[in-house]
Amino acid sequence: MPRSVMQLILLAPEMFNDPKLRSYFTVYTDCLVEKVTEEIGYEAVLSDISYSIKSFENVGFKVKFSGYSDKLFIFARIFLKLMVKVRETGFEELTVKLAVEKAIKSHKNANVEVDQRTANNRLIYLLENVFHANLVIKALESFDYHEF
Repeated sequence: MPRSVMQLILLAPEMFNDPKLRSYFTVYTDCLVEKVTEEIGYEAVLSDISYSIKSFENVGFKVKFSGYSDKLFIFARIFLKLMVKVRETGFEELTVKLAVEKAIKSHKNANVEVDQRTANNRLIYLLENVFHANLVIKALESFDYHEF
């Protein structure tokens, strides 16, 4: 059976214009991956299927599945049903809090990355990333769990 890759690109460009919405997106994707791993992660490992959710060129996000053809569509369907279920039921508060902490640490690492790369004269290209990271950190530090 050949291995296959399936990618779903969901467009939501307004999500990337505002640091607050971008921070919500980061938290949402981390929580969703955690929920999928909790619900069907073991079965995915047994079926040799991998999955990821990432931003896609600042216009949306990409859900990528890879695995053997006979199981891939079944897994993708279950994954999408979980996305719909999460929309109706939400995430556990602890999962959201941990995702917020992880996102803050991740964006703070952007500053460390700039410090490490300045020896290579790349500072001018990284300043925009640091500025953006600082805006997202501010949004994450004032994260509203009830609004999310």
